[in-house]
Amino acid sequence: MSDSMVTEAANDLAICRRQLADNRASALVLVEGLSDAQMLWRPSHRSWSIAECFLHMLAAAHPYLTAIDAGIGRALAKGMRASRPSRHPWLARVFVESFEPPPGIRLPAPKQFLPPEPRGPTSVIVGDFMRLGQEIGDRLDRAEGLDLGKSVVVSPVSPVVRLSLGLSFALLSVHERRHLYQARAVTRRAAFPAVIAL
Repeated sequence: MSDSMVTEAANDLAICRRQLADNRASALVLVEGLSDAQMLWRPSHRSWSIAECFLHMLAAAHPYLTAIDAGIGRALAKGMRASRPSRHPWLARVFVESFEPPPGIRLPAPKQFLPPEPRGPTSVIVGDFMRLGQEIGDRLDRAEGLDLGKSVVVSPVSPVVRLSLGLSFALLSVHERRHLYQARAVTRRAAFPAVIAL
């Protein structure tokens, strides 16, 4: 039985980098030709627009990058160099894999990760998402050679939740896949505006 995409990303930073690049390619295909009005259209008052899906990915990623920075710093200070194979706690791995789309269990996003109200051209939001890939890439560079299984990242949501460094990177990638899937589903709604009147 082959490894899941999550496990592959958690064990190999090059694979994680490719998954993040694939997410950005998918995002560009998704938004190509969409107007601001289409990007901001919500299926219901309780559902997110495409733009809000992107804003949520940004809102969730930045606190995790801060937590990853701290985890990398601790691992470097302790000299936690790579060992093979990386080992990740089973429960933590299952938790991260649960984000893989299509979603089975839907849980509300933590309050701190809720998308802010979209402002300005939605192209700016997409541009911020594209640049996020480089921000994550900078951390992948810093993590090169570290033990991806033993190095620990403390969740910005709760200090009780701790993931290995490898799983933390994999979480960023799978979380993007989940919400790109959600954003793509918005375009498939019957009421999604195909033509926007000026």
